[in-house]
Amino acid sequence: MNSGSRVAAVLLVALSFLSQHLIAYSPCLMAVDSDFLKYEVTDVFVGTFRHRIEIHNSDKYRVSDLKLFVPLLTNETARYYVFLSDISAPRKYDELLNDSYGNLYAYWKDLVVDVGEDITVELCYKVLSYGVKYIVDPNRVGSYKPESNFYKNFTQPEALIESDNPEIVSKAQSITGNAVNPHEKASLIYNYVVKHLSYARQEEENGALWALRNEVGDCSEFSYLFVALCRAAGIPSRIKTGFVFHSAPEVLEDGHMWAEYYLENYGWVPVDAAWKQFDRIDARHFSTMQSIPERIPYTNYYFSTKTYLVLEDKQTLVLTPSSPSLFGDADFASNITEIVREMKQIDIALFLATMSSSGFLFPSESQKILNTFEECRIGLQQAIEQKSNLKLSEVSQKTKEIFQGVWFLLLKTLIILAFIFTIPLLIVIILLARRRTRKFVAQTI
Repeated sequence: MNSGSRVAAVLLVALSFLSQHLIAYSPCLMAVDSDFLKYEVTDVFVGTFRHRIEIHNSDKYRVSDLKLFVPLLTNETARYYVFLSDISAPRKYDELLNDSYGNLYAYWKDLVVDVGEDITVELCYKVLSYGVKYIVDPNRVGSYKPESNFYKNFTQPEALIESDNPEIVSKAQSITGNAVNPHEKASLIYNYVVKHLSYARQEEENGALWALRNEVGDCSEFSYLFVALCRAAGIPSRIKTGFVFHSAPEVLEDGHMWAEYYLENYGWVPVDAAWKQFDRIDARHFSTMQSIPERIPYTNYYFSTKTYLVLEDKQTLVLTPSSPSLFGDADFASNITEIVREMKQIDIALFLATMSSSGFLFPSESQKILNTFEECRIGLQQAIEQKSNLKLSEVSQKTKEIFQGVWFLLLKTLIILAFIFTIPLLIVIILLARRRTRKFVAQTI
């Protein structure tokens, strides 16, 4: 086993252990009811993600005390399953650090970079991720518990999120008006942010108050302002930093920031205001850090030295699609991919059935299909959250039955409609034929 593989093996064990414990005890994660439909799965991605960090010593002095923090992708959310398959570095990390908000970091200290030389750290992940669209029923949204530590943590101000500033508090009150339901408030705040801010790349992190006053920003300012306004309106919310890709395969150099707000009974709901995504997120968003980071600022990686030296750095991000066989448990990835594909086809068939009046012609059968389809969506949601192959197999079987049933229903409907429209046409043809016959007979006589 080479040194890179040994580092990967050790990190994999530690990452698995800490991820499970962070998920179990982190105040970021609260139990939510999964017996009703919270979200639809819109797409599935299976592939590899590589994060490469290069630091170059452009100074005339040797660096011997470089500290490097690299936040790691973890299974903090059911929206994706990640497996750190390899890590390449000058040597094994010194510590695997965590904080009380579910963030996990590989940490190196006293790294040496000679004059004109580079150090490179590369992390390789296998990923199975899902695009989701939340379907929020305002009547199902529970009440917050203002006395809880969870609520206090995610409604408090922090650096760059000045939710207690009078200007932001006043603006939040103005935006939400008489709205009471947290989902309605979040929607109003989102609409304000996307209309109020113009997108322009920023060279530094400016924060929510700056964005409010200057009406401009990039993904950071969009996210900071959304979170600050939500917190000022009494809605728990947090920042998510990481990476986003437009497509796959794709190579990028920049990280990304978006947000989430919390609804009782629904959990954390995604919002990417810069990408115009509210209550939904695609399968190519990957988060390595979330509010509130306790060790480093919001960033994709962080390094420092005790002395001021000229160091240049860059990162390269590579997303590559793959087949479900990438995972050892290929059935899970394959089944989800196939189920989501079939559900999209069922959606099309149901739309056609609705337009062709199937519900009117076969009300009982149509309602049964709709109810079973709803059960399948809930089942898929539960299978993802529980990572249950057994549950997924049940959903797969039901989806295939619905797929056949809805197309058979549509076929019956089209046959009846064809018959209904054909009869009047035949009657008209017969009447016209009779009239022509009578006219011909009259002319003959």
